[in-house]
Amino acid sequence: MSNTISSVKREECYGCRSCEQICPKQCISVLPDNEGFLYPSVNEGVCVNCGLCVKHCPVFNKIGDTSPAYLGLRLKDNKELSESASGGVFAGFADYILENGGVVFGCAFDENLQAQHIKTNNKAELKLIKGSKYVASNTRETYREVSEILKDYPEKNVFYTGTPCQISGLYSFLGNKPEKLFTADIICHGVPSQKLFNKYIEWLSLKANSKIIYYGFRDKDVSGWTCCGKTKTKTKTKTINGAVDPYYSSFMRGETYRQCCYQCAFADIKKRPGDITMGDFWGVETAHPKFYSSKGVSCCLLNNDKGKFLFEKISSRFDFIETSADKITRKNGNLLRPTKKPAVRSSIYSGIDDLSVDKYISKLYAPLFKRIVRYMISLIPECVKILMKRHI
Repeated sequence: MSNTISSVKREECYGCRSCEQICPKQCISVLPDNEGFLYPSVNEGVCVNCGLCVKHCPVFNKIGDTSPAYLGLRLKDNKELSESASGGVFAGFADYILENGGVVFGCAFDENLQAQHIKTNNKAELKLIKGSKYVASNTRETYREVSEILKDYPEKNVFYTGTPCQISGLYSFLGNKPEKLFTADIICHGVPSQKLFNKYIEWLSLKANSKIIYYGFRDKDVSGWTCCGKTKTKTKTKTINGAVDPYYSSFMRGETYRQCCYQCAFADIKKRPGDITMGDFWGVETAHPKFYSSKGVSCCLLNNDKGKFLFEKISSRFDFIETSADKITRKNGNLLRPTKKPAVRSSIYSGIDDLSVDKYISKLYAPLFKRIVRYMISLIPECVKILMKRHI
């Protein structure tokens, strides 16, 4: 194994920035590639081959088996539930941390709709982190910030949320699991690039003839707990139907993810890096009919003693039930396996810099159109198909 991060294959790299932040010579730069995904680049002239970047890379730090407890839950506070994705599991944990003087880290959109990790110690900013963002988040300097808070303020609890690879990257950077650090990973399908999302927002702005200033993937005021969201300009609000929207639907089909997502080492219900795992409890209406709510239900895995300890502190904030792995995974396949790489992934990003916005976005529409045509053909009775073939 090479002594530098250059030994990590591109299809393995998570873009977590642990190597960049741990480098004592600051000779590693993490930069976007032509698809817009972040990858490290080593300045060989400055590098002293100390090996710290490799030692602290999550690719080489495997996750041991966990023994989760499985829950279905939703917040009792209906106002906070309405502002949260699914059952509001993140909000319940994050509120507790802030109320006890701690710090919360998570993904938020900035004013230019760039997804990035931020830290907050107040509830007003917490709203920025709530809700889904189906785009790769830039962790920036947050691993280093976590380390500094834990060192300078040993009495403070820190709650860090992100994709499983980002949580694994944090622990790899720290080199240990501090007592005051609590983590939550999300059930992740995979992540498209910020560049792709920027192109899509540009397309929406052109259609609206005005700059998009807000994008929500799962806003419940649109149609409740569904895969619908909304956009806002200064004067208009528009609903986004995930099933037919080019960016949203291509995300759900798994066509636009980072290469490592298709061989994700964390798509395993018993190898989760976070103290807790959180996601939508899809299928709860059949698994636990009496617990279903149109306001949203989360599934939550308490992966270790720290996760169970933290939940005991906040359990009174939730209505919850105990459930099982098979009921959670029935419609959460990414807890069992990575997303299968579609054939179109090899070309989906080609032309992102060269094609016009309309022409490029039509690439995202093309697979959706084919699926609709195939579905319509499947509805035609077999006897009619035979007559059509004979006629042709």
